[in-house]
Amino acid sequence: MGLEHARPRGPLTASPTRCPYCHDACAPEADVRVCAGCLARHHAACWGEGQACASCGATDALARATGEQAADRASAADPAAASASQPGLLRRHARTLLAWEGLRVVFNVTLVLVAVAMLGPKILRPSYFLDGLVAALLANACFTLGPAAEVYLSELGVRSRWIRALLFSGGLLLSILVTMLATFL
Repeated sequence: MGLEHARPRGPLTASPTRCPYCHDACAPEADVRVCAGCLARHHAACWGEGQACASCGATDALARATGEQAADRASAADPAAASASQPGLLRRHARTLLAWEGLRVVFNVTLVLVAVAMLGPKILRPSYFLDGLVAALLANACFTLGPAAEVYLSELGVRSRWIRALLFSGGLLLSILVTMLATFL
């Protein structure tokens, strides 16, 4: 006895295609990128944020997806409607912000090690400890400039895998210098 294929009982309608990065629907007229490896559709901003396919990890996108020219014309005619089809800023940059939170641990551990190496047992004195606590709070406030700068550059269209490394390294080196100078004062 052979297997019978299930047949739909009613008319077929297209289901919404969801972006594997942000999980929002990709409207047919939205600005999308299609993965060359698995054909998953991503919002252009989501592809730019992740720099690769969120489904299979491939880094090559097809040049233009069907409907993008119409979306470009529609966004020029009605920018409000075009922006409504894009996912929110926080959702588009969630991976960036989470990556920076992981770097915050490295940042804080590095600064604590530098302070301990410079001050030794004096770091446990109440005056040094309170000054160090205030400095740590200020350093972490300044740390938030890194993810803010990366999100801002990404929104401006600057795409580079080196931006995060450069921002983090530069900020960490500056913080180490400030920590070293503060221990001498």
